[in-house]
Amino acid sequence: MRWQKLYNPIVTRLLHSPLHSLMSSSTMLITFAGHKSGKIYTTPVNCVGDSHTLLVVSPTDRLWWRNLRGGAAVTVYVPEGG
Repeated sequence: MRWQKLYNPIVTRLLHSPLHSLMSSSTMLITFAGHKSGKIYTTPVNCVGDSHTLLVVSPTDRLWWRNLRGGAAVTVYVPEGG
């Protein structure tokens, strides 16, 4: 989606900034390698969770999750206090 090319970098910067509390209660960053290309992607995703569990919530029309099939490694970034 075209708007995501603008939105995702803005949200990524916001989550790494002192203003992260504007979004960090429901948004985190997930980093993963493309299944075929191996290219590293970082994308903001909606999440809910507690101190032991994170649940990622994503609209069904998003396709990023396909890269996670087969137990792919991911890194998540949840801002402190998020």
